[in-house]
Amino acid sequence: MLGVPFILVFTTVFVLQICVSDHIDDARVAFTVSNEKYNDDWNRLFDSLAARQNRMEKCEQFTKNVLANVSCDASPCVHVTMATRLVPSGKLLTLGDQHQLEASRFNSSNRLIIILHGFFQNRRYWMETTKNALLSYEDCNVVIVDWSSLSMNVYYPLVTLYAFKVAEYVGQFIDFFVDEGTPLENIHLVGHSLGAHMAGVASQKSTKGIVGRITGLDAARPLFVAFENELRLEKSDAHFVDCIHTSGGYVGMPYPFCHADFFVNGGRVQPGCPEFISLGRCGHLRSTKYFIESISHSVRYDAYKCATTSHVDPITCWGEGSTMGYPANKSHQGIFYVKTGVRPPFHTASSKRELELADVDTLNPLAGPIYKIFTTIFNTY
Repeated sequence: MLGVPFILVFTTVFVLQICVSDHIDDARVAFTVSNEKYNDDWNRLFDSLAARQNRMEKCEQFTKNVLANVSCDASPCVHVTMATRLVPSGKLLTLGDQHQLEASRFNSSNRLIIILHGFFQNRRYWMETTKNALLSYEDCNVVIVDWSSLSMNVYYPLVTLYAFKVAEYVGQFIDFFVDEGTPLENIHLVGHSLGAHMAGVASQKSTKGIVGRITGLDAARPLFVAFENELRLEKSDAHFVDCIHTSGGYVGMPYPFCHADFFVNGGRVQPGCPEFISLGRCGHLRSTKYFIESISHSVRYDAYKCATTSHVDPITCWGEGSTMGYPANKSHQGIFYVKTGVRPPFHTASSKRELELADVDTLNPLAGPIYKIFTTIFNTY
């Protein structure tokens, strides 16, 4: 009688061992197969993390060298990508690497546009949208220069110092593209705020000569009003320099300094922008929205030529003299007035009611005093 329970217990334990053993063995086999399958992926991940760590260390060394006024390489801190219609998502680009350039399906016969962001920005602010609009508009090469690892610093004077070094690096890329067959006149630099001045310096630093065109989107004012010409955007930096002014006197340049200067809605305050709160930031970023909207075959920003900037309004300006934005060309130069709507699409006229509501937001009683305080502070630079 005792033999039956013993046999049952023994059998149960034995079978359980076999099942567990088989299960464990299966798991080991599965794990081994899984290991083999994803081994390369893990290696690539670790290599990528190691490379990222290495770049971070080199970037940190770059910042130290800049402060020590020592010759330094900005490449570890800058992420450059090339996008084309065939590779719209873009490919990472290393200076001098022809294989990476070919992988992006770069075509030296097409126009090449280099986009530069400004202070405390990255590629997500407006650059991706600009790239997509350009590729939709025409078959071209679009280069995005993301230097956010340096620009996302609250100390503006230091970021300005970094910007000059990055601009020199971009100048080397211009040389590289020319060596690969792109004519200088086919190179167009687009920069917002601090990026506008970087575009000018980059063109100056190219050993091949100045580029065909530079578009400055509300070029930064703080510090740059006191800088020498070689440290800021000037009309001598390209064969055609066009500038869109949207927050002059706040954070943007208030006076004309380009071949074609477009003062939008007077160039100081944009309708619907609560500048008494944003201190110019809303209008400052509006320049990128106007430019992006202009990259279209169905959109036209009519510009009216003016005699001076002291009376930049439709009353003292006459006739349509040019088109603002991407379609602008060097055959029309001077000072221009452009009127926009309150909200997208900005190129369409706003209703009287919309303008009245916009004036309530824009011309708040606090705007005047705060504007004077703000401009007084920055007039010292």
